[in-house]
Amino acid sequence: MIRYKHRETGEWLAVGIDENSHLIEVVYEYDEENDYFFVFHGMTPPSRKTLIELGLERREQ
Repeated sequence: MIRYKHRETGEWLAVGIDENSHLIEVVYEYDEENDYFFVFHGMTPPSRKTLIELGLERREQ
């Protein structure tokens, strides 16, 4: 993962790179007790909103 964030809702938001070096956005839940990830959203390329939320792109002023 390039960058990730634990949201107040309990889900995680992350941006990473796939096997073809494309940026990908994922939203997932993580069960620490069972070390289990449940990905329920994936998208490439990541949305601008996601990049801004993770601090990877600036907001225009």
